[in-house]
Amino acid sequence: MSINTATVDIAAEDGKSMGLYVAAPDGDGKKPALLVIMEIFGVNAHMKDVTERFANEGYVAISPDLYYRLDERIIPNTDRDGAFAARGTLYDTKVVEDLNRAIAYAKGRADVDPDRVGIIGYCFGGRVSWMAACNCPGLAASSLYYGGQIAGGQRVLVEKEDGITWVIFNRPEKRNAMSPQLHFDMYDAVTEAEGDPETQVMVITGAGSSWCAGMDLKEFFREGDQNPEFQRKVGWASQEWRWRKLFTFPKPTIAMVNGFCFGGAFTPLVACDFAIASEDALFGLSEVNWGILPGGLVSRVVTDVMTLRDGLYHAMTGDPFDGKKAAEMRLVNYAVPGDQLRAETVKLAKKLMEKNPWALRATKQAYKLVRNMDYSQAEDYLAAKAAQIKLQDREGGYDQGIKQFIDDKTYKPGLVPWPGSTRIPRRLCLDSGNPTA
Repeated sequence: MSINTATVDIAAEDGKSMGLYVAAPDGDGKKPALLVIMEIFGVNAHMKDVTERFANEGYVAISPDLYYRLDERIIPNTDRDGAFAARGTLYDTKVVEDLNRAIAYAKGRADVDPDRVGIIGYCFGGRVSWMAACNCPGLAASSLYYGGQIAGGQRVLVEKEDGITWVIFNRPEKRNAMSPQLHFDMYDAVTEAEGDPETQVMVITGAGSSWCAGMDLKEFFREGDQNPEFQRKVGWASQEWRWRKLFTFPKPTIAMVNGFCFGGAFTPLVACDFAIASEDALFGLSEVNWGILPGGLVSRVVTDVMTLRDGLYHAMTGDPFDGKKAAEMRLVNYAVPGDQLRAETVKLAKKLMEKNPWALRATKQAYKLVRNMDYSQAEDYLAAKAAQIKLQDREGGYDQGIKQFIDDKTYKPGLVPWPGSTRIPRRLCLDSGNPTA
């Protein structure tokens, strides 16, 4: 498919001019339009490349340059982490005005169907697309995109049910191999779940018959090698969500391994607090079979859960193994028949939701971190963590539990959770710093 590209300037009421990078497929007839919201870095090669990819999917793709209003932002562009943590502070009313003007431009084009104008937040632009859904009535609700839906479907699905947030790799036709877009989408999904009051436990699984077959060799490696700047950004997003965010996620996480789990998928597998596998799931460190080593963080994280003998054997032979063997080697907690996998995962999630969320958070943080401390450091750290729980837990689980055990003799902590944990729904809301009903 051939496409035409152009840069268009549209003026705001205050006289400032906003640039739009437009990529449109050839051909007669009206087409759907897609606003492609990128990082706020202005028009660059990365923006052009992504916009043109969507044009090749059949969209009139339009990328607004929001960089020109950077001096009006409350948070500097250089403070990326602070900007996105603030949520809403960065995206002032001027951005809504800019987006509405871009929507009006799209609807006014002769080659665009005005009833099919959507938006996608690519990489960090996911926040802007979410904000646009709330403030830009010109978008058709049926064509709203958040976090990576394109013609081929959403790369990541997020479903919520009874306190459990299911984050689902959704490239079943590729055995859920991790493409650049999937990495960006997973970063967004995990970041959203961190502060979501409805998320008490997060489960990561895969659509179809695979969990995740590792990196997409074509999109991540071959194409990435041709664009070093883009590959750097993808690499950052990849490591950020697969390890740094997932390993330190403030709520319990479960990897529900329903099929293929290869190569780079071992990083999020190990980063999750728990892993339950189907007995017939297939695991493999197959990198050696095509002339490389288990890179990224795979070789490092595998040493946390597998013995030297088991890890070296499978990394150096590339031999695959099933879920039963993975449980035997303690790569996963346990394996169950495939038709019982979801039920067993929900069972574990519900058990975790009965616990005090502040105690869960402190426990997982402490257990993971003290492994690299000496005994004196661990003693001080754990004392501080215990004091932190008392200050943060407004239900006073410690004091109430002691009272019910010693004075009332109505509670046996060695056998059941403290009853206060089940009297009301528990949600850990990081924005407020308190669990709320």
